[in-house]
Amino acid sequence: ALSYAEIGEGAAEGYELMAGSAREQATSYVSKKYGKEAGELARHTAGAAANFGRAALTARRVVDVKRMVKKAARRRVKEVAKNAVR
Repeated sequence: ALSYAEIGEGAAEGYELMAGSAREQATSYVSKKYGKEAGELARHTAGAAANFGRAALTARRVVDVKRMVKKAARRRVKEVAKNAVR
């Protein structure tokens, strides 16, 4: 069975591959159409956008982990309470 961490790592790897490819394609297109300096600007802009996306993905993974821990704790408390009543 896959763990939550493995799924998160796979999503992060996929994001990195997609962002890197998109940055390369955007840089190449802009460079050919508008020149080398414009291509460099596109590369830096795409890099900044990728960094923002990476930060958002990381934040989401942290929030999801906290939510999962809270749910597991609630379930455990209910189970303990149910067994104590018996």
